[in-house]
Amino acid sequence: MKDKKQLKSLLVIAAVIAVCIFILPQFFVPRDDVGLCRYILNGLANNSSGVEKYIDWAMFKAGDTDVGKTYSGYITPKEKEMYKKIFLASFSGSFKLTGAKMSDFSNWRLYSQENQKTTVAVTGKGGTVYLTLSNPKYGPKKLISLQWKAK
Repeated sequence: MKDKKQLKSLLVIAAVIAVCIFILPQFFVPRDDVGLCRYILNGLANNSSGVEKYIDWAMFKAGDTDVGKTYSGYITPKEKEMYKKIFLASFSGSFKLTGAKMSDFSNWRLYSQENQKTTVAVTGKGGTVYLTLSNPKYGPKKLISLQWKAK
């Protein structure tokens, strides 16, 4: 009887530790620029709607596409929300079709810092990705550009 209680106690402790290590960190957004960019790219790659609020949709550029211009062309909030969902699904689908995985990315680093923006670079199998964050005086930093340069 005592062994079963000890086993149950150990299982409960293991479950709590697993939750703390694997689940809780997903609810916290890193405050440093590199961590925030990693969080955003991971969210984009995995079609996570939670990442929407970390993108400045009106200013956002992805590669040669002026996402902000298209987004701003929609008038109603419903149209804009639909565009965000479609963009996230499309980005995630394209990311997965290339065979890329977040584990393929390494050497996350600050690339440049200016008054108005900060760019983080990360190296992947096919080249380098550059994520640029706005540096507003007030309010949270947001992604304004995602560019890549092939090897």
